[in-house]
Amino acid sequence: MIYTNGSERISAEELLRYSENIAAYLLENNIRTAALITGKSPLVFAAIKACLTAGTCYIPVDENMPAERRSLITGGADAVFCDGKYSGAEDLRRIAERDRIFTPPVIGSDLPAYR
Repeated sequence: MIYTNGSERISAEELLRYSENIAAYLLENNIRTAALITGKSPLVFAAIKACLTAGTCYIPVDENMPAERRSLITGGADAVFCDGKYSGAEDLRRIAERDRIFTPPVIGSDLPAYR
């Protein structure tokens, strides 16, 4: 196991599969900035790796932050992802567990992460 937190566990293979699924989703939907509302879920590691792989800027957002501040921070993102707790955010677990065909992107200077 690469990560264990109580009953949640994730292996290196699962982390890679989840991050590739999330990266494929980011690329398919042309998401250039993603806000990640997460706690101590292992999905945060997969999501950050996915953003780095896809050339997507990510904005980490503390799940314990007041709703008004969280809304202000996530307002500029192309998409908002969470681990299933917040309305108005896409369910990260659903995206991570759906197998997609991942093709690594051609990285260019036009991506926001490289400006």
